[in-house]
Amino acid sequence: MPRTIKLIAIRDHRVLLVFKGSTIQWSLPGGKTRGKKEDDVTCLRRELFEELPRARMRKLRRWRRFNRKVRSKRFTITAYFGKVTGPLISDNEIDAAAWVSTWRRIALSGNTRHILEMLTARGYLKR
Repeated sequence: MPRTIKLIAIRDHRVLLVFKGSTIQWSLPGGKTRGKKEDDVTCLRRELFEELPRARMRKLRRWRRFNRKVRSKRFTITAYFGKVTGPLISDNEIDAAAWVSTWRRIALSGNTRHILEMLTARGYLKR
């Protein structure tokens, strides 16, 4: 089953999201692992470097792993909490990045919306 790794970075009740123009959606930073040998943390570091090459990630802590099914495709998502510092200057993989406080009214990927709703229900984000 394919694995997707996502980074949850929260600062001052705002969550870090990246915008991919090809999908016209905002999502949590992260992506898919490359084969079975790439571990979660290596994947997350690679993806963050590809998306935001000048940002730095530290203090990673696994939050939750869950299975999802989208359009008959099954995959596993693992979400990690982490701190992100440095400028949010996007590279050619994404079009923008921002610390967002009101995420309910913007176009989000289904997985990101699912994760943000869980975080809000558990008090990590404000309603």
